[in-house]
Amino acid sequence: MRDEAIKKICSKFDEYYNIELENVVALDFFARGADWQTQYYAKKVKKIYAWEINPKFEQELKQNLPANADITIGDSFELATHHNNCFDMVVLDNPQGCFGKDNTYCEHFEALEISLNLLKN
Repeated sequence: MRDEAIKKICSKFDEYYNIELENVVALDFFARGADWQTQYYAKKVKKIYAWEINPKFEQELKQNLPANADITIGDSFELATHHNNCFDMVVLDNPQGCFGKDNTYCEHFEALEISLNLLKN
């Protein structure tokens, strides 16, 4: 099952780190349709932001995420430049392969470095 890993990770937040998900502001950097693990934790966090480059997933995001989700269709890398120190949790899970304009990005590798800037200090 796709969401078993995220269930295990979320259970560790409180158990090991004393972090309660209901106080967490989360970002799904590569949201796609939010039909995998995002649906699981989106209902548990204080606020979920979902960024997706492909507009064909917008309706699916609206269906799969809570009503208070902040959904943005756009290039996550560009959006990241305007969101330093905003999130408690950043999820970088995307389909394998290259994407973006002219296949600029390969999987999540370029996102690893900038994701640290997105996290609250």
